[in-house]
Amino acid sequence: MLKSKNVLLLIDAIHYLLKDLGLSVSRSPDQTGIDRLVRIPDNQTVFGLKVLGDVGELSENWDCWEELSEFDQGK
Repeated sequence: MLKSKNVLLLIDAIHYLLKDLGLSVSRSPDQTGIDRLVRIPDNQTVFGLKVLGDVGELSENWDCWEELSEFDQGK
């Protein structure tokens, strides 16, 4: 578990942790609701990663659900 009071520091820590695990990690230039794009080497699969500072941010009415659900639309 990684925890930080600063979400930007947490995103950077996760970015470097995933890189250390051998994954390709980059910022998401087109998807503002996605913090990082994660690719498995030698694979076409791309995962969108959203980092939350507090699980209390999640709710049924969270304003980012729609944007996140549109991440994989064949692009």
